[in-house]
Amino acid sequence: MATRIGRYIFEDDLEKMDVEKLKVLQEGCGHFIKEKHRDEIHRALTELNLRAHAYGFDIVSEDSDGCVTYLNELTLDIRDRE
Repeated sequence: MATRIGRYIFEDDLEKMDVEKLKVLQEGCGHFIKEKHRDEIHRALTELNLRAHAYGFDIVSEDSDGCVTYLNELTLDIRDRE
């Protein structure tokens, strides 16, 4: 039997699922949500870099020694605070 929550229908009967399986499902959903947010941030950075390049700018990070790192999808590291 399926579970309906609002307009969404889940194939599994969540009410019959034990707490351990629900926690695993919750952690999995959290992981996928964070991955989708990372992808969204990468797309936004790509768009911003393209716009900056069109205007004649580069987006960079400069450390205290004056070493410049160009920020792009390869150098951007999106870290989870947890």
